Amino acid sequence: MKYSNIACILPIIAITACGSSTPPTESYTDSSFEKVSATGTLAGLPLSSPVGALNETGIDGNGYSIAVGLGSDNKYHGYAGIIQTGVIASPPTTGSVVMSGKYYAALYTSITETNGVPSGSSATDFNHDMTATIDFAAGTMIGEGDGQDLTINGTFSGTDINGTVTYFGVTGALDGILVPTQAIGIFHGHDDTMVYAGGFVIDAP
Repeated sequence: MKYSNIACILPIIAITACGSSTPPTESYTDSSFEKVSATGTLAGLPLSSPVGALNETGIDGNGYSIAVGLGSDNKYHGYAGIIQTGVIASPPTTGSVVMSGKYYAALYTSITETNGVPSGSSATDFNHDMTATIDFAAGTMIGEGDGQDLTINGTFSGTDINGTVTYFGVTGALDGILVPTQAIGIFHGHDDTMVYAGGFVIDAP
């Protein structure tokens, strides 16, 4: 089992030059699913002061990689990608199961801008419990994390998971892979003052 926190949590230096901090427009935040190399490196712009994680606890070394930070385009980006290195078996088409496990999220919050320069505060939401009900016949995945900070509203066709999440009130996108006894998911989202990316590995009893 390999689960390594590769977060580099650094304080954000407050900008105290002339000019007032104001809530930014949405142009200072973005998030997306990205391809991941075999070593967990995400595609996308290089990020400064990133927070994130590499999780390869899935069956046959499958897992996910996430990262959030300030890109060279002067935007805060959230990236999430699936690591798929092993054989993916198709789930059944009848019955249902409740899967449980852990989710991890990285985020930048309280994003403001001063004279066109954005700043924010980094955080990680590490190793929280979550459960999801997988209905193999209906092709649905409905779940939540601790305290309903994270909610999952997913569908799947074969092994491919899609759908939406809500994380601390901000709606985002869901992707992932499903096998008979395990689901690996990734998610991302943003609004004008927050951007996040996360992932989970959950297992059948």
